[in-house]
Amino acid sequence: MHFFTSDSNTRQLIRQEMKVIAITLLAALSAEIALRLNENNLSLNLRHISEIPALARQLHYGARPRILFLGNSYTRRDTDLQSMAESLKTHGISNLNAVKAVPDATSIIDWHYTFQTFFEHTKNVPDIVVIGFTINRHLSDKSPIDVRLLSRRFCRIQYVTEVFRHDITDADKRILFLLSRASSVVGNQYHVRQRLLDKIIPNYRFGAQEINRLSRIQTTAEQNNNHTFTRLERFMALMRKHGIITVFVAMPAPRQEYFHPKLESTIIESGGIFIDCRSVPGINSGSFIDGCYLNKSSAKTYSSYLAEQLVDIIKKIQ
Repeated sequence: MHFFTSDSNTRQLIRQEMKVIAITLLAALSAEIALRLNENNLSLNLRHISEIPALARQLHYGARPRILFLGNSYTRRDTDLQSMAESLKTHGISNLNAVKAVPDATSIIDWHYTFQTFFEHTKNVPDIVVIGFTINRHLSDKSPIDVRLLSRRFCRIQYVTEVFRHDITDADKRILFLLSRASSVVGNQYHVRQRLLDKIIPNYRFGAQEINRLSRIQTTAEQNNNHTFTRLERFMALMRKHGIITVFVAMPAPRQEYFHPKLESTIIESGGIFIDCRSVPGINSGSFIDGCYLNKSSAKTYSSYLAEQLVDIIKKIQ
């Protein structure tokens, strides 16, 4: 009788454990499905990334030259396509066919796979690619990789071999990359956490942005001569493969940034064009808001100035 009771208790415990496991799996599956259906609405940045395929098609079917502005929030905020179009009209260029693919907090490695996924793979290849940057790290091998975002948003499955060979060599990060590829919950962990903290902590987003701004200042101040640019060289090899004119623009910044001596030479030796817009007439330290971005008026000034620098390049394509 004792053994029968023991076996009965054991079976009951097993059934309870199975119920807990089943409920946990069901909850995880429900969360995965719900997030997959709504992940593009987690942030404006993810929504923008989801719109890049449509932007690529729009660019492809427009008039030549087809110009892609590839970058991050600096290009999104400070490059005004309307002001550029108006400036180009004064030089006889009446139709500016240009789009911006500008996910937040991205760098050369993200732009590499963004181009492969949304433009090369779909055969919507532009004639000119313009990349704006403000610090060495945007173009150097020192730029950190957001494994989740790279896997979930920028990288097709056929590029995994390239990623693991060149960019993600740590075993733990490779596992995270594959999990992020398979799971929306894992891949969007940062955005889910941010949405929750927005609701729980007053002014959380503003505080986080300010901390990030101060961190960028600190990072910039600590830059040294140890930068390498193999990612940039790989990106340029991709551009040459498609015969794309690639322009790198050093954008205005509130402080005079240190530029690595090999940066400009690497761009030029790789077949790119370097345009220095760090000193634009009419733009000074008072032209910036929140220590990072240009105010609207200054953004128009910068964009008109950049358009002037691009006139000869555009006319060559025309």
